[in-house]
Amino acid sequence: EYLPIWRETNETSFEAGIRVQIHSQNEPPYIHQLGFGVSPGFQTFVSCQEQRLTYLPQPWGSCQASLKEEQILPGYESYSIAACRLQCEKEAVLQSCQCRMVHMPGNETICSPNVYIECADHILDTAVEDLQDRCICPMPCNLTRYGKEISMVRIPNKGSARYLARKYNRNETYIR
Repeated sequence: EYLPIWRETNETSFEAGIRVQIHSQNEPPYIHQLGFGVSPGFQTFVSCQEQRLTYLPQPWGSCQASLKEEQILPGYESYSIAACRLQCEKEAVLQSCQCRMVHMPGNETICSPNVYIECADHILDTAVEDLQDRCICPMPCNLTRYGKEISMVRIPNKGSARYLARKYNRNETYIR
């Protein structure tokens, strides 16, 4: 029952649990679009499989075989679409708010909570909507992604709930 917000915004989350993303060490997380939810009260099993994709450069395809130095996000050795999008979002926030969000890499000043509410939140919403038009992130010729299968089981099961209720002198509803 904790909402880390100051008021209701379009980022207000009414879900319980956490978001998780499986990604390569060579790219930053882009969890708001590529993550999946893990619910409390359930045991979550995730099976993942690495998939290495190779695209063809011009004239056979549209991937970018070599990239300019400025297209590689500081702190990362190689280019990724997630890093490119994060850099675009950071530049939009920096330009309008003169600060960066805490999850954005760099040495610039981190936005205060007030600046986040008054400036950065709106800029990020606009940046996400306009990302296709304002930010050209070419497809790399080599890409690693992770396919995943997710299953969940409720915890505790009836037998465990009965045992824990007796052990801790509580009712089964409390244990669940």
